[in-house]
Amino acid sequence: AVLVVLLAAMLFVGAASAGNVEDKGDFANISANVDSLTAATNYQSEDIKLYNTSALTDTANLSVYVNWGDGNILPSTLKKGSGNEYNVTVNHTYSQPGTYNVLLYNASSYTAGKTQSKQLVTITVIDARKVVSGDDVFVYEHIFYEGATRLVKYSDGASPSVINQISGTNGIFYLTEDVVGGQYGTYNVTGEAGNLGTISIWYPEISLQAELTNSPGDSIDGKSINKNTAVTFLINSPKVQPAFADEKDKATAKIVFTTPSNGKTTYFGSTNIDGETLTSTQTAINAGSIGSVEAGAWTAQAEYTLEPFATYAAKSNTVKFTVQSTTLTITAGKDSVVRSNPFTVAIQGNSKALYFVYLDGASKSDTNPKLMKGQSGMKTDIYSQLIPKNLNIPDSKDLTGTYGFFETDASGTRTIQYDTTASTTDKTYTVKVYEIEEKWGWNTEGPSTYNVTSNYDSVKVKVEKGAVTISVAGDGVYYIGQEIE
Repeated sequence: AVLVVLLAAMLFVGAASAGNVEDKGDFANISANVDSLTAATNYQSEDIKLYNTSALTDTANLSVYVNWGDGNILPSTLKKGSGNEYNVTVNHTYSQPGTYNVLLYNASSYTAGKTQSKQLVTITVIDARKVVSGDDVFVYEHIFYEGATRLVKYSDGASPSVINQISGTNGIFYLTEDVVGGQYGTYNVTGEAGNLGTISIWYPEISLQAELTNSPGDSIDGKSINKNTAVTFLINSPKVQPAFADEKDKATAKIVFTTPSNGKTTYFGSTNIDGETLTSTQTAINAGSIGSVEAGAWTAQAEYTLEPFATYAAKSNTVKFTVQSTTLTITAGKDSVVRSNPFTVAIQGNSKALYFVYLDGASKSDTNPKLMKGQSGMKTDIYSQLIPKNLNIPDSKDLTGTYGFFETDASGTRTIQYDTTASTTDKTYTVKVYEIEEKWGWNTEGPSTYNVTSNYDSVKVKVEKGAVTISVAGDGVYYIGQEIE
């Protein structure tokens, strides 16, 4: 086995070092049907036909070596000349793209590095994807469709006309943007044998979504999230992924993040999203809890890492979101409000999380502001009516409507409205929001109780009586008998 390897290596070196192309002697009347050829990687090139109009003697055939330029030297026999008829056909399969010179040697007098050689054909090998009828192909690809010479797109209707036509060489087509010309869809494949089927040409589209892991469908695009929020990124490749599902090289992609400091990275938290194999038309990548990422505005954009799309195809849409450094806050829309008017407070916490909100300072002897019924995010099921056991709310039975559980939206926010009446006690109220934890009992249908944690925030809102004032036009100086408006 070692000797065979060494011999092959010596033959290849000899082919390269001989260097002299001879058209005399043994090779005076040997030729090929082509002098250049295009072939597809990993697929047999079109047969090269050789003919010999003379031999060394009238009775002898010529034994030759064909060197394919990639280290493979194969023996062939050229029969005694018989006019211009081809008398031997040779072919070869290349595993790597490139340009190869096919050389011919006289096998009977072969000496590595010394034997005369003749260059027959230059072969350009292209890394093309083999396709068959019914396949999807894409702009920027080299494709190989055996026996094909043309791809033709026709218009619809009873009398279809040619909309676009793409020519190929030896079954190979290069689908540039110019030759496709934006004409996507079904193409008829034709060759010397006639109609060979159809393929569909598309643009290699890719798009990106980002949503809450624990609440699928809740997008974070354009929203704010906290650092302990779990995020899932969704890479959509509706046609590329299925087309490459059975290929050796699968469709792969990455997500490039622009950090608040304007840096570029494929890491989000501890998750590296680079060269991700796309497993479906929509591939979900769970980035887990954000953890220690930089607070501020982030941008995410997906792009293919599979060539040629990595180099040429357009990148996805951008997803923008803000990572907050705070964990729980509450703010008031106004510092004070006149009775009979509502006021709002806004909480900012974790995405899709449950919080307990109540009026600290409300009393059964007062007429207290009440939570507006039916507002968004307010939880009214039986379990959410349980007051946290470790929160001491006095006279709680008489304060119904002043407290409740609220769930934040995908961005971790929720605006809460309290209503007042003309008889609402005028004083300053403190609105508190608490992070809670669920305590589960034996009944798995729901938690047996809720407890508040030490994480809370509060804001003060003053409810006050209104005052009647009168203002008149002018500078305040008037004459007897003058009407004042």
